[in-house]
Amino acid sequence: MAPPVETKEASPTYTQKKRDSSDLELLLDFNRTVIVYAACYAVLSWAIDFKPGVISMLSHIAIMLANLLSIKYWRNYALSANVYLVTNCIVAVLGCSYFSGGILSPVAPWFATGPITAVLILGMSTNAMLLVALNFLCVFGLAAANMLGIALPVRYDTQYTGLFFALSQIGLVAAVLVHTRMFHRAESRALQASEISNQELRNAKLRAEAATVAKSRFLASASHDLRQPAHALGMFVARLGSMPKDAQSSELVRGVESSVRELQEMLDVFFDYSRLDTPTLEPRLGPVEVNAIFNQLRKLFAGVAVEKGLRLAIRPTTLWIESDPILLQRILLNLLSNAIRYTQTGTVLLSCRSSQGGSQARIEVSDSGIGIAQHLHERIFEEFFQVANQQRSRDQGLGLGLAMVERSCRLVKHTLALRSNLGCGSRFTLYAPQAVQRLTIPERDDEKMDVSHDLTTLRVLVIEDDALSNAALKALLESWGCQVSAFFEAHLAYLHVESGEIPDFVISDYRMSGDTNGITAIQTLRRLCGRSVPACLISGDTEIDLKNQAADIGLVLLKKPVQPGKLRNLIRREVENRR
Repeated sequence: MAPPVETKEASPTYTQKKRDSSDLELLLDFNRTVIVYAACYAVLSWAIDFKPGVISMLSHIAIMLANLLSIKYWRNYALSANVYLVTNCIVAVLGCSYFSGGILSPVAPWFATGPITAVLILGMSTNAMLLVALNFLCVFGLAAANMLGIALPVRYDTQYTGLFFALSQIGLVAAVLVHTRMFHRAESRALQASEISNQELRNAKLRAEAATVAKSRFLASASHDLRQPAHALGMFVARLGSMPKDAQSSELVRGVESSVRELQEMLDVFFDYSRLDTPTLEPRLGPVEVNAIFNQLRKLFAGVAVEKGLRLAIRPTTLWIESDPILLQRILLNLLSNAIRYTQTGTVLLSCRSSQGGSQARIEVSDSGIGIAQHLHERIFEEFFQVANQQRSRDQGLGLGLAMVERSCRLVKHTLALRSNLGCGSRFTLYAPQAVQRLTIPERDDEKMDVSHDLTTLRVLVIEDDALSNAALKALLESWGCQVSAFFEAHLAYLHVESGEIPDFVISDYRMSGDTNGITAIQTLRRLCGRSVPACLISGDTEIDLKNQAADIGLVLLKKPVQPGKLRNLIRREVENRR
């Protein structure tokens, strides 16, 4: 069977559309007004013994009454509207040309209301335009007759001209009142529709915000639940890697380690991105030393650039800007990572210069890579969009880096500009307000720090309520030679310390049962030990304030899944610093 052919229906005219109750009520008002006015004219005509006037007005009243019935019972709006308009036009022409002397007649001003009424009740339809033209033609015809000297009769007694003028003015005012009421009703309907629309928008906004909050809660819960097994898996794989094995097993373990590392990186990117949607995320703006972030990025990417044969140039700067240090580092990290990933030969440059007379700083990430076509400059900031990864190869990331950059810039109110074209490399420019430089204490260079201290015999206390993570972390630490005391609950760790077992290092999960959390547990343990025992906090939560809370009491926060190498270096550094 052939598919049905789609046909485009003609749009209905104004008079064919279904009328609502207010439109019908308006037409009824016009008819009622004319009936009352015609009745007054009939009474006046009868009082002065003007029989043509009585007959014409009674006929007019009869037609309008029939029209009322058509509107109320048959609801034939289009027919009733046209009957009303044509009848009133005929009566006005008859009153001017036969009863009361032409263009100077007191009935002549009624022609002014005809076009207005036609458009109000019929809209800009063909019928309305014909009636408007008919009104104009009648007026010009009466004016032409007056100019040509054609005397039109005055059938009533001219001594009553004043009464006729008064009655015509009263009728005209009544018609204007109906028009005013119509405009007021239209205004009220528009305001009501606007209020309904605004309320719907407010409701939609509330629903969207509620959905965002629900999504954030889900992601926070999913983050913790997914990170727990991934964290334990990483610990077990690291432990497995240190065990004796043959060549075939070694190759298998390397594959597992690579997969776990990739899984951990994907989880980190995904949940970092999800946090940007959290309504409670408020940037902590303040003076930020740009060069300190540049130094961190140099350490992160110097080795990667050398492996690819690229020249990584990160120029030192003395500028400070007003920003959030965490978000700023995330922005530059993503931009620099992309620049190195999509540059095969040449240079990747990171620099910061003063701009706009010293009020702004201009941070630029430039590369000599593949470039981005002009028509894709907007799309690259969309989630999961990657120009050169249509096959969704996992080794090229998730496609969230630039989306995170764009959202982070929006949060800290920094302007981001892109200049790029195919084969010409790319340059991302970040504009941020300059800040007053603060006095800082030089940091120790981690690369030159003595971290050769062995972990053998180091007493480590672990608090982890997840059984799998607890066992994995305990096994990993013991493989490094540590003496590990692992507990599922904080109060058991307190009893252990009170018995005289003072640890050299404490590792605590943040989330625990009851009112206790990792921060309060570490503070309590330090108080019981009588000194500030080196410690770190681990967590699968995505709360943005958690890192700041940990930093406030001198704790390093490691996000699950924790990379074993990072944990080992942290323990060495903290213990060495205390010694």
